[in-house]
Amino acid sequence: MSRSSIAWPRHGCDAGHWNLPLARTDERDHEREELVFDANSYDYLGMRAYLVQNTEPGKKGTVTETQAVLDRGVVDTCDETPEK
Repeated sequence: MSRSSIAWPRHGCDAGHWNLPLARTDERDHEREELVFDANSYDYLGMRAYLVQNTEPGKKGTVTETQAVLDRGVVDTCDETPEK
């Protein structure tokens, strides 16, 4: 079983926008995931994961994953594509 800790940093600023970060550190994998939400709408904006100590896969601070929501839309069925 993995041991994790959750943190709510006070605030964050990314690309000039204030946001709400939520961080989770996995003590087994020595990795911290930071989820980012819009401060007004609470929409998910993206995430970043990085190593919090030197490990076999890399050095402390190495980014292991990133995601960014570039666009979003609503459809009626799963085989549709949102209109632009």
